[in-house]
Amino acid sequence: MNPLHPISVGPFIELAGKRRSIRKYSGAPVEREKIELCLEAARLAPSACNSQPWKFVVVDEPGLKERLAHAAFSGVFAPTAFAGSPKGAFGNARV
Repeated sequence: MNPLHPISVGPFIELAGKRRSIRKYSGAPVEREKIELCLEAARLAPSACNSQPWKFVVVDEPGLKERLAHAAFSGVFAPTAFAGSPKGAFGNARV
């Protein structure tokens, strides 16, 4: 039990406390099984009235990923450019 929080800390809180943000990526492809596991976890996420208003698209073609990153962080979406700030995080897609 955490002395600052009288309620016992569960495994999820412990996991959340250990998380870290990655800002540099290796460029190595992610295994299909891991992608499918992430998609399944996202699909199971709760939504209002179980409406599940999301759609997921997996893009593994490098050229298309580059074009999507450029579109996501330019034009009217330029204020979000900080999200792709480290060069190489989205290939060469920069604003």
